[in-house]
Amino acid sequence: MKGVMDEQLLIWHLNGRPQRPLDCSPGEEENLLTGLLLSGMAVSNPGKIRGIVRNGKGWEVWTDGEGSLPDIALRLGMIPSRPIRPPAPEEAACLAGLLRERGKGDGLHTALLLCGGTVFSGRDIARHSALDRAVGKAALAGAPVEGALLAISGRLSLEMLLKAAAVGVGTVLTGKQAGSLAVEYAAKWGILLQDPFAGIKE
Repeated sequence: MKGVMDEQLLIWHLNGRPQRPLDCSPGEEENLLTGLLLSGMAVSNPGKIRGIVRNGKGWEVWTDGEGSLPDIALRLGMIPSRPIRPPAPEEAACLAGLLRERGKGDGLHTALLLCGGTVFSGRDIARHSALDRAVGKAALAGAPVEGALLAISGRLSLEMLLKAAAVGVGTVLTGKQAGSLAVEYAAKWGILLQDPFAGIKE
């Protein structure tokens, strides 16, 4: 065994209703939960989140209206198609370099979101939570995520792509495998998929 990574089972309620616990890294829970609500399409913008509070049993999250996390089948039909807009080569190269640098050594997954000229980083034991942390940081900072460039260290599944599409990501960079459904829906939604390390020798 190469090492032990810190993880926690995050217990949380959404508008008083218990949700599936999250197996994730500890810390920055407000970023994580904010990103999860946005990427899971429970809210359309961070202004609809009324509060994220820790209590003795876990975390309580309150939103405008009922607020719930739609299942994946419903969310698939809620994503609009957008025209593909390739990123500037220097932006993709910058994120590729950061992804290579931050993805070494500790076994955590990395998600890097470039929007508004700023890179927001999420790191977690779980791929989905790494993405949600980056989204949450950007949203709470007021950064424009629509058309953003996302780099991830792990595989690109349909669920990961759906999370990215829900917040308006325009390009996803990954040097790992992509699922066939992720590739199919990326074309449908107008999301560009790129391998930032193509042609680069280790």
